Amino acid sequence: RPRRRKLLERPQHKPALAIRREVPIKTGNVKFEFDDGRAPEETPFAIDDAQLPLLYDFVREALVLEEIVQSLGTNPVSVSISARVGEATQVKSRVPSRIALSALLHHLRPFVLEEEPYSFYRVRKWIGGSSKSPVLRAWLKQIKRRFVGQTIRDQMVISSATAIVNSEGTLKQWLNAKEYHRDPERKRQLATSVGVAPIDISEPVFVMLVYQKAVAVLHLANLVVSMVGQPPAAAV
Repeated sequence: RPRRRKLLERPQHKPALAIRREVPIKTGNVKFEFDDGRAPEETPFAIDDAQLPLLYDFVREALVLEEIVQSLGTNPVSVSISARVGEATQVKSRVPSRIALSALLHHLRPFVLEEEPYSFYRVRKWIGGSSKSPVLRAWLKQIKRRFVGQTIRDQMVISSATAIVNSEGTLKQWLNAKEYHRDPERKRQLATSVGVAPIDISEPVFVMLVYQKAVAVLHLANLVVSMVGQPPAAAV
């Protein structure tokens, strides 16, 4: 009968030595130019070659998104509010057509959903890890601020009794309740968050946040192209 080995007993054979493999790395410099008179600065970077296919996929999808954003014009969303003593508050708003908004949301989806292979946060993390440059990381921070709507909240905060309407959390409720999933539970959560805010205000606010996400994606894509170049032609 074979001898039972104790769990902590060392095996009789020696483990094979691990073979060290060098990870292929793409290196280079990306040039940053400033509006405040500072001299341009070149930042070195190193990107794992295994990430390149997904980075190129990110850029390809961003190029399609760019066409949609350009078709919307420079000011696709607007809200104006006028109020006089003794009179009802007047709200006027303008948003893209239903077809244009659907196209924007559809092509923004792979960047917004975090589990997607080239989501905004995943690509941003890869680019942030490619360099220790404070200039690169400061620019990535600014891009993220736009993506989460902070640049809008710096100018204006719209709040109800229970939540900030122009927040990332409320926007996700709107996307899941009205656009991406049409989830009944998210609809109830959205109604609670928005409160008594009229639809003339809330919908343009959400569309404005979506538009800023698209612009942030394009900024990140421009940085990616500056580092790895334009994607090669896709195989047919």
